Amino acid sequence: MSAKGKNNYMIEEAIKAGMRLENGQLILASGRPYAGKPKSRDGYHVITLRRNGQSVNVNRARIVLWLSQGAPPSPQHEADHINGIRQDDRPENLRWATQAENQDNISSDERTRRAVAMRARHDEIKQLKASHAELLAALEFIQNDPAYSHLMGVTLATVQRALTKAKGSL
Repeated sequence: MSAKGKNNYMIEEAIKAGMRLENGQLILASGRPYAGKPKSRDGYHVITLRRNGQSVNVNRARIVLWLSQGAPPSPQHEADHINGIRQDDRPENLRWATQAENQDNISSDERTRRAVAMRARHDEIKQLKASHAELLAALEFIQNDPAYSHLMGVTLATVQRALTKAKGSL
């Protein structure tokens, strides 16, 4: 059985055992509300389902969607967060989508945010390179005039080591 098939089986078993939605809140088979925090590295809420000595980690959104809209239309469908917020597992924010549809769901706002972040990073690198060039110029100036190194309380050998290191760093 594939991982997705096993997940589906475990979700079906958890629903049979009493897992349900009440007012948008996921209620576990034990009758307690689910109050977990994101467990996966990518920020999704994950629930460990256990049955007959087997356990599997299942995306909470997949369970909420299954409970609110029924089983996925096909094995290729996955839970999609309409607003793009991975922790927002409200039923009205979820839909079944194929992986391709899910990837296309990145909003223009998200694309803009990514572009702005990339531009900021580019500007930061440009600024670091300019600062690096200024550092090199200052070290070369100090190296060429031993009076400055004496005034600053550093030896020429220290200035030369710093200059060598700075030249090799960018």
